[in-house]
This record gives sequence, C-alpha cells and structure tokens, in this order.
Amino acid sequence: MNDRKIFIDSREKNESIRHLFDNQSEFRVIISKQELGDIIFDGCLIERKTISDFSNSLTKSDFWNKLFQAKEAFSKIFVWIDTTPYQNIKFMSYRNKYIFDSIEGAKVTLDSLDITWREFDKEHASDYFYRYFKKIISEKKYVPKPEVKKKGKSLTELKLQNLMSIPQIGYKTALSLLKEYKYLGIIVNKSKNTDDKKLKGIERIFWK
Repeated sequence: MNDRKIFIDSREKNESIRHLFDNQSEFRVIISKQELGDIIFDGCLIERKTISDFSNSLTKSDFWNKLFQAKEAFSKIFVWIDTTPYQNIKFMSYRNKYIFDSIEGAKVTLDSLDITWREFDKEHASDYFYRYFKKIISEKKYVPKPEVKKKGKSLTELKLQNLMSIPQIGYKTALSLLKEYKYLGIIVNKSKNTDDKKLKGIERIFWK
C-alpha cells in the first residue's frame, strides 16, 4: 500500500485540487512539478483547463504536442474542462461562433484520440476523480508513474495540430488530408470552391 502515489503538479493553484485526496489513507499525495499533466495516478494522466484556457490552448502546438507525448506513456488520459454554467455562458457571450466551433471540434478530436474529456464545475470534480481512483485501487494492481522523456515535435505532428485547430477537423480527417495532399498550402488551395466535405471547414476559414 505504501508505494501507491498520486502526483499533483505544484503549479496547480486551486487548493481544492491540491488537496483532492486529503481524506484518504490508501496512497501518498506528492506535490511536485510535472513534465506532463496536472494530476497523475496509476498510469493515468489528467490535464485540467478552464474553459477560457482550453479555448486558448487549441491553436497552440504545445498543448497538442503534450497530448501526443502523453499518449505514448499513459494508459488513460483525461482532459478536465473546469467550468460552471455561469462561467460557460459568460465566456460564450463575448466569443464568436468560430471559438465555440473550435471548442466543439477539439472535443471531437479528443474522442478520436481516445482521450476522455469531462466538463465539471469545481464542486463535483473532486468527488468524481476521488471515486474513479478508489475504483482503480479496488480493481487492479497499482501501476507506477511512467517515465516521460522530452522530445521535439515532428513536422507531421505540427501539421496535424494546425489542421485540428480548424472547426470540424478532427484527428482522422486531418490525417487523411495530409496523406492525400502532403502540404498545408495545397490543402488550403484545394479547399476553395470545393465540394469535398472534408475541406468545407477550411474553405469557411480561408475563403469566405
């Protein structure tokens, strides 16, 4: 039992997150700087984002690059979108439809990558993950924290990330487009006045 640990990133400023497991004794909570993720336990990684932070991250290669890295090391990945109904309404009230579509498109991309995402307010998130990890403890042998090595993003990963930042372009569609056309410039040019459903989202961004 003593070797079971949960790691919480030291940059997490939300006290309710840092003390998520204070009321249990099955495993130690270690607060330290993490290379990837905000919470790590039993081969699982949780990346926590506010709704605005999540939106701002979608066009940044670093966000997607870290998810690709995490896929190689962790058996299960969660993206926790930390929001409340009020915050959600307030955020969307001054954002245009493009931002909303980008968020919805990113959720589809996460699904295609087999990455679980959940929208929580702070009141319910701690309880959800506490019950989730208690279930892991009761069902299987503990998996130690995997080693994660830094690596640079490949050109293909960068192209995929750029395409997936466009609304309605998920991982599978982006991969298919790159296999067919090879270069981003060609994909953009092909999207003009297109009948191809895969290119319609790109056409709306660059040609409408």
